[in-house]
Amino acid sequence: MKQLLKGIFKELGIEYQEEHYDKFDTYASLLIEWNKKFNLTGITDLRDIYIKHFGDSLLLYEGIKATESLIDVGSGAGFPGIPLKIAGYKQKTVLLEANGKKASFLEHVIKTLELDNIFVCNKRAENAAREEAYRAF
Repeated sequence: MKQLLKGIFKELGIEYQEEHYDKFDTYASLLIEWNKKFNLTGITDLRDIYIKHFGDSLLLYEGIKATESLIDVGSGAGFPGIPLKIAGYKQKTVLLEANGKKASFLEHVIKTLELDNIFVCNKRAENAAREEAYRAF
């Protein structure tokens, strides 16, 4: 999968570092493991995870890298927010997810991967939209 990930990064013009693979590999393992209990995604084949989840998420990288912040509404299993963060997006990122089990998964991934400046908001979008803290996104 390392060569596949390197190819995705190269194709998208994103600078690849060895730590990227380690984090994506751990993320994929967690996704497969937790999916058995919580049905996070219908895509469970490792190659498909790299292409359809990670690759598709990274398509946004060039377009968002200059933004001041990012909110991933209905984050689910963390796409596209977590892959963008792993790839190097430095700005504040909020993963908005109403489902408590999915929000717990997101918190676990963030902690395990030691990602910075990324937060989970376990609320429905229409409720979070009324809160001043989330209106700047």
